[in-house]
Amino acid sequence: MTTGAPAYTARERLAALAYAQVNPQEVVRLASAVEDDIHGAGDGDDAVDERQQRVLSDILRVLCARGGKPYASRVCRAAFKAVERCENWVRATDALADVMAEASDVDAHDIDSDAEGWRTKVYLYRALDVSREVVIAHREGDARRRLACDLDAVEARVQMNALAGSTGAFAWSAGFVMSEFAMSCPECVRDRRVIELGSGAGVCGAVLARLRPRALVLTDRDESTLENLARNVRANADGVNDANIPSRAYDVTFDAIEAPVVDDVSRVSIRALDWGRMSARDARALSPDVVLAADCAYDPDLIPSLVHAIRTLLDHSGRDTSTDCGSFTTSLWSVDDARAFFLDDAPQRRQRRSSPCAIVVSAVRQPKTMDVLINALVHDGALHVRDITSAFARLPIRFAHSDAERAHALDDCRAFLCTTAMVHDGVDDEHT
Repeated sequence: MTTGAPAYTARERLAALAYAQVNPQEVVRLASAVEDDIHGAGDGDDAVDERQQRVLSDILRVLCARGGKPYASRVCRAAFKAVERCENWVRATDALADVMAEASDVDAHDIDSDAEGWRTKVYLYRALDVSREVVIAHREGDARRRLACDLDAVEARVQMNALAGSTGAFAWSAGFVMSEFAMSCPECVRDRRVIELGSGAGVCGAVLARLRPRALVLTDRDESTLENLARNVRANADGVNDANIPSRAYDVTFDAIEAPVVDDVSRVSIRALDWGRMSARDARALSPDVVLAADCAYDPDLIPSLVHAIRTLLDHSGRDTSTDCGSFTTSLWSVDDARAFFLDDAPQRRQRRSSPCAIVVSAVRQPKTMDVLINALVHDGALHVRDITSAFARLPIRFAHSDAERAHALDDCRAFLCTTAMVHDGVDDEHT
């Protein structure tokens, strides 16, 4: 789906996979391939093994401190088995044995959560605004900062099984893609009132909060999802690598869906929302500039309610909107075209300010479902839909945990920009 991946170092890559709690055997394999970039030249195998296991041990200690002892224990066991089979290292070092002992001292809460399929994952990505001075200042910090000092991260408690429990408990691929779009096109968020539908586990919501929208409202339907969403957003309120930067702090509040939105960059509002019951009064209270929806169109039966919510939010945002028939346009947009659409100095800024928009991103699992979504947006929602998948296809892959096995970057996603009024931007379009 996305291209232009940053050149992550082997240590960053290892940290990313371990923090995301992927297959333990894959983590051990990558750890045994990490090249020491300072002392490696001319050293013997034992010295290299020791440094590689020390790097892995530092990462696992961070996981142990953040509720990841069950996973850290699995990685250690995989490492010891690899040593027994002489697959990766000649021998296991004391550092790895010490981590195994620490990981074995697990409390009942960690065991219960792990048994129920819950994991607290940390997704590393290329930092947005970390300066060289910040990197140097943190170089002697904790293990995560030493290993990934120029990366940022989102922490999220998620379900490992996408089919277990609520769909809002899983970190879906389109959420990562939407996050990467927002990071690459921050103009769509900054100084705007942003409403996200189906916020789920809050990975995208945490990224959006760091981009400093004028107001941010994250929504989902059931109570358990909202509680986990709030927990995850709060966990990211102070950042990871640059916790001392004041601009990263924000408060998380629960609010009624009909409560007027308060414009405050230091606040994230969590609200329960049933798409099919979205009313004009609710929409006027929210009055968004931008509506975001990632992986919300997975079930054809839910698409009419999703489109109703989008249309109601855009139609009752307190601005003049068009009520004519919808249309579908395919645009050959680049990321720069997307950024230009939201720039305040763009020629059409008055029209764009008077016409809020929605960005809908969905992984293509069933092509027929995508046809149902497009048809509903255009005909039932009477929205002007612009296919901007080309812009998303050129995004840089910022999340370092992407790989051939679980790569959100390899998912086939479609992205649509929806408005109630036709907007012309000069980019070549194909109308259908």
